[in-house]
Parts: sequence; C-alpha cells; structure tokens
Amino acid sequence: RSPRPPPTPPRHGVRRQRQMCIRDRHCALLPFNIFRLHQMRRLILKARTASRSEFSLDWIKPYMFEKTYRAGETIFQKGDSPDLLYYLESGRVHLQEIDVYVEPGNIFGEIAFFAPDRGRTGTAAAEDDARVYCIDEASLKQLYFQNPSFGYFLMNLVARRLSENVTRLERGNVR
Repeated sequence: RSPRPPPTPPRHGVRRQRQMCIRDRHCALLPFNIFRLHQMRRLILKARTASRSEFSLDWIKPYMFEKTYRAGETIFQKGDSPDLLYYLESGRVHLQEIDVYVEPGNIFGEIAFFAPDRGRTGTAAAEDDARVYCIDEASLKQLYFQNPSFGYFLMNLVARRLSENVTRLERGNVR
C-alpha cells in the first residue's frame, strides 16, 4: 500500500487566514497612514495660506549673494542658459527686447528657469550702476519646494510677466 497524502485543510480556513493577514497588515500600517494624513493636511493648509497672502522677499536675501554691475554692462543675453535669478537692490536694469525697465525691489531673469528651451528670453543690461542679489538654480529650486509662499509667488510672477509680454506683442511694443 502507498502512503496516504496528508488531508487538505478546508477552504474556509485558508480564506480566514488570508483575511487575518490582511487585517494585521492594515493594523500595522495604520499609525504610518495617520502620520502621512497629518502631513498632507498641514501641507494643504500651507498651500492655501500661501496662495492668499502677500509675499515679502526679505527672507530670501540670506540665500543670495551680491553682485554689482556698471552702467551699460550686460547682465545676461538672450539665449543664455539660466544660471542665476536676480533681485535688484539699487539702480535700474533695462530689458532690451521688450523695452522695460526693472526698478529696485523687483526680481528679474525668472522666466528662463521655466521656459521649455531653458534659455533667456531677452537681454538685461544695467541702465545705471546696479547692485543685485543673485541666487543659483539649485538654491532656487530648493526654496521653491520648501516654501509654498515662494512657489506661488514665482508662479504668479512668471504668469504675470508672460501675460504682459503677450499684451506688448499684441500692441506691437516689442523690438
């Protein structure tokens, strides 16, 4: 006689074991999921607050370094790759292709970071002696992702500047 194979357990027992295993996994992951939910809710609240508030650039200066340009000196040329974002502290900067002057307290050179071809869309030259604060791309990206207010500020700035450029094109005020 050949030995008998061991009896197979009833099917309902296997299903019950699987259900318990899944339940145990859910119970083990519950604290992690609660923590992630809490993080997501905080992030959503920060994003809502950022989209509704005014933004001050004072806090960004410690992440920037200072450069000076003499009157007539080119800061960047059309087509250059974006290496720096600029904040004008004093003087005036002329954006030549669109014949716009940047006044102190404003950022310029931001569009190239978001452009599909990653090139400067115009030439910027110091109209007067200018003192600017600069931030490199890696630091800019880090601040963009860490601070929702700064991210919204940059998005709004780029959208506003692109809209202004379209309006200038429609009026024929572009060289």
